[in-house]
Amino acid sequence: MTAQERIEPAASIGLDDWQRLEATAPLPADLREHVFLDAAGTLHVSDLKASGAAFRGWLRRVAMLGITLTPSTCTAAEMRSLRETARGHDSAAGIDSDMQKRVMQMLAKAAADKASDVHLTLMPDRGELEYRINGDLERQVPPYEHDEADRMMATTMNSMISGEGAGSNKPLEIQDARISNSKFLPPNVSSARIIAGPISGGRSMVFRLLYKDTDSFTGSFEERFSKMGYSAQQVADLREIAERPAGILVLAGVTNSGKSTTLKHYFETLKIERPQENMLSVEDPVEYHLEGIKQQSVNRHGYESANAAFNAHVRFALRADPDRAMIGELRDRETFNLAITFTRTGHPIGTTLHASRWYAILERAADEIRSPEMADPLNYLAQSDLFSGLAYQRLTKGVCPHCGLDAQAHKDRLPPSVLAALVDLLGRDDLTGVRLINPTGCDAPNCRGGVAGRTVLAEVVPTNPVLMQVIRDSGVAAGTRYWREQMGGKSIYDHAREKLLDGAIDPVSATDALGPLNSELINERRWQAFVDQGNAKAGS
Repeated sequence: MTAQERIEPAASIGLDDWQRLEATAPLPADLREHVFLDAAGTLHVSDLKASGAAFRGWLRRVAMLGITLTPSTCTAAEMRSLRETARGHDSAAGIDSDMQKRVMQMLAKAAADKASDVHLTLMPDRGELEYRINGDLERQVPPYEHDEADRMMATTMNSMISGEGAGSNKPLEIQDARISNSKFLPPNVSSARIIAGPISGGRSMVFRLLYKDTDSFTGSFEERFSKMGYSAQQVADLREIAERPAGILVLAGVTNSGKSTTLKHYFETLKIERPQENMLSVEDPVEYHLEGIKQQSVNRHGYESANAAFNAHVRFALRADPDRAMIGELRDRETFNLAITFTRTGHPIGTTLHASRWYAILERAADEIRSPEMADPLNYLAQSDLFSGLAYQRLTKGVCPHCGLDAQAHKDRLPPSVLAALVDLLGRDDLTGVRLINPTGCDAPNCRGGVAGRTVLAEVVPTNPVLMQVIRDSGVAAGTRYWREQMGGKSIYDHAREKLLDGAIDPVSATDALGPLNSELINERRWQAFVDQGNAKAGS
């Protein structure tokens, strides 16, 4: 570039203009390292890009907004110097710095409150901010100004995310993204998953915070699962499943039920116990670092769909000489079939699935693999050695052991429907042992409004040939009855009953997680009435 072609500096431009550009004409991702707005408001561009079509095209888009820019060109070395000087003065190193800091402050406050999710919602007249803490959404006040929330969303997508889609804010489309650069994250957060999309009158952006220290669950296999809230028998059942040489362990649950965290501890502790084993994972994306395990984060580039990319990575993992594999999620027919093929070769797999109970795993799997060639998939799935274990979990609030209220003395605080179901579940009017959340809380370190974090409610089923034969011959309902009556299986409602009597969980919160606490009892009575009616007809 000759001296005559060199672009002359323009008058300074305000940060507000740059923030408006981020929402309407964002700088292309491949130009971000070559363009810099200094503290005085002067725009600098590297001479490597100044005359390029991409930069010139961006200038034209900017001009259509009524902003005329005449940047100052500089060499690549000068660009580096400008950025280093800005960082050295704790200045905003880059055009998004002010909005980046606001997003970072939002995430830092959420992490300090131990929020699992951050909901930033653009409404027609304002921006709403909510944190999900202990399972509940808590609205943060005051709300953001509309334009501020809009710019925070744009800045997040344009300059803070990593990987596919970086530098691309598309307010009218659904976008998946991830913040993994530690400079944007609180010290105790490893990454933030983002889902953004249009809603009526605005836009929703949800950040899922993935913490480095997953609630301090450390120690052995048994210690970690006990700390999570599994009963002693459930921990023993999980250990039995882990010792099996092959089969699929499926951990089911709803969204935000802690499935990924549980699977992390399952594999992490097994790797500590079995350092000689080659363990691999396929995740979309990788959520937690698993020490000693070869983790694959799915790269979607070059594949026609997310599922195609995921399954290609699964095929790679299953051919890479693994002793044990973790598949982040059973997401479609091909993933199911790949997992089945792998375990048929004599290897154990751990994975997750969205399902509503342990037996619903089989029903969901049957729906996925059903085809004209397989009219009765349940008969195929209920083979004795295919699944090593089926588990289901949910999370509910733990009662602070220091300030929880005695339920017997505070029955009037319980909604009538919850009290009636609780009495039915316990089989007695006396609520001794049951404790309620004290909304005033106390000064205990882990108490937040009377809540001491969240704990697991679960059911764990180590499969066996007889159980699976019952399911093949008589269906899932018969298998469930066999598990409870002949194997001594404890359902998630049984687990809740134990924790209620221990004063560990609150009946209202448990109802929020499970529905009416006597639901299973009611269904059992209906079944027994049906059986009795049939017997009466047969005898008449």
